[in-house]
Amino acid sequence: MGIVVTYAVDEGLTRHEVAGRVAVARSLAALKGFEFGGGYEPSLQRSERSSRLYFVPSESDVLSGRDASGPEVAALEAFRADAGLRAVRACSTEAYGAGAAVPAVVPRSARVQFRGVDPQAGPLVKYTVVEPHGTAH
Repeated sequence: MGIVVTYAVDEGLTRHEVAGRVAVARSLAALKGFEFGGGYEPSLQRSERSSRLYFVPSESDVLSGRDASGPEVAALEAFRADAGLRAVRACSTEAYGAGAAVPAVVPRSARVQFRGVDPQAGPLVKYTVVEPHGTAH
């Protein structure tokens, strides 16, 4: 058994970035059959549960500077759910609102990681869509 935790490399994350990282960590934990442990705490290193401690950092793809973990995890979940899938298209979208209005329209198949007003970014919705390769949204 293992534990998946989030780890803040950069403390200056926006609210929606934190929500996205938590969603990725929860999904990874479910895929592996592990427990989701929330945010990392040093006491976990010394506990009996620390033998398999997995981190989801705030900078998940440091080399390219992009956060691709949400779509990648969603694609893995799709393959796990349907062994007949040969290829999928996975994408993450951030839609920003005007004034205080949070964008309301997202595809029916979307997994919403954040919907609300981020203090730094303003009103937005962040979601991931996975579909079999070759089909349209």
